[in-house]
Amino acid sequence: MDVFNWVEELTPMENVRVVHRQLRVPKEEYYQHINCYGDSSFEETAQLFVRDYLDTKEEGGIVGMVRGWEEGDWVLLDATLRYPVVPAE
Repeated sequence: MDVFNWVEELTPMENVRVVHRQLRVPKEEYYQHINCYGDSSFEETAQLFVRDYLDTKEEGGIVGMVRGWEEGDWVLLDATLRYPVVPAE
């Protein structure tokens, strides 16, 4: 029997606000900064970079998936961020 036949969906709750952020960072400065993260993959270092960026903004978002690519002298990051929402009583 397939495990998915046993899955039960519970009542969905909207307790998170999802935001996409696009960041543009000068390429040279970006690569100098991510050296502190060690020898990780591009995706891992991009997530760590976005996490640290959010920490400087004191936003408290949770970093989800981050895509990144180079464009000219820039590194562009497209980050999915989650912000917990406290339901109204």
